Amino acid sequence: MAAVLFRVRIWLRHRIGRTIVAAVLIGLVAGLAMGLVAGTRRTASAPDRYTEWAGGEIDLALTQPQGDPATDSIAELDGVSEALSIAFVPAFPGRSPDDIAFAANPFSGDDHIAGTRVVVGRHTDRARPDEFTVNDEMAAVLTEQYGAQVGDEFQIYAFSKEQLESNRAFSDGEPPGVPAFTATWVGIVETPADFEESLPSLYYSPSFLSAHPTIPAIQTIIQVRLDPGTDPSAVLAEIQQLPDAAGTYPTDGQIVSEESRRAVRFQVTALWIVVGIALTATVFVIVQLVIRMLQAPAADASSMISLGWRRRDIAVERIAEALVAVAMAIPLAILVAWLVSEPFPIGSLDTFEPHPGPILDGLVVAIGSAVLVLAMIAGALLAVRAERTRSDAPARPWRGAGARGSMPLA
Repeated sequence: MAAVLFRVRIWLRHRIGRTIVAAVLIGLVAGLAMGLVAGTRRTASAPDRYTEWAGGEIDLALTQPQGDPATDSIAELDGVSEALSIAFVPAFPGRSPDDIAFAANPFSGDDHIAGTRVVVGRHTDRARPDEFTVNDEMAAVLTEQYGAQVGDEFQIYAFSKEQLESNRAFSDGEPPGVPAFTATWVGIVETPADFEESLPSLYYSPSFLSAHPTIPAIQTIIQVRLDPGTDPSAVLAEIQQLPDAAGTYPTDGQIVSEESRRAVRFQVTALWIVVGIALTATVFVIVQLVIRMLQAPAADASSMISLGWRRRDIAVERIAEALVAVAMAIPLAILVAWLVSEPFPIGSLDTFEPHPGPILDGLVVAIGSAVLVLAMIAGALLAVRAERTRSDAPARPWRGAGARGSMPLA
């Protein structure tokens, strides 16, 4: 073994530049493949991880068709640990009575509901009723229509309860009846629901309706979380008996809907096909690089055998040389894999990623490093085999001017 290590040191001293170049190429190729695998796994797990980040699936999702939100009454029921809601309100931002953004779908309530997260700025402050956040689509409306940005103030124009009850809101061209007031745009948010139906949405502070009692709540979406062991059907029955929750009915409350999950599965299937092709190509390229890096002249092996070495000793030497390159390649491969993982999930599916940015998938790193070592060893053994094939080949006969079986003329 000492002789093998001595030979490896000599080999490395004479081929350090070539070894570094090969290790860099191998690290880049392996890292791209590992990053693709990590990104595919990240995409596949995104809906479940987002749901966990949002606090888990909703125990009860309800729609209250009319009236002021019954959220506080529901939160006081036995077995209810949390009740959040957003209510559709006819209050629209604008710059003047003649320039109102009626494209908005305005809500008042908790903008943390259903896994909503901040993209720019912050959530609304419960203690400040005249703040609002918007989703990307509404942000585009405000930017294009008014040249606005987060932090700007808007006049809010709202229809009153009286207008709504007498059917004078929206339909006959009557302007909003609530005196205009100012509200501040404090953030941009996104929710998994935006993936399926991306409408311009706006979310006022939870205290908005309390501060503006003449503005009606047209419909309220309520999210209820229960204490462990609580029967959802029993709680639902209690809710439907509350005086201020008349007509409330259950709805689908998945954080990431089944339709969205199907879209994720479709992309993951396509990615795994690409991964299979990429891994096959990666192993082939790495093996070829190792063969070219390690292959020595046939005379070298013959000389060592004449000194008493066996073929096995030569193979051990080549494997040791390959492992030197592996030690150089693996850190680079891990770095590349970490960087490649950043854009996953790709495209609009990034809505379901709870922790954007590059990630280090420990399982992929472990398995990928093991596969890289095996590929390098395979390349080393194939290099030895190629050397042996050349050394065992019969020498070609000399063919001079008098070839073809005749003696040269005297």
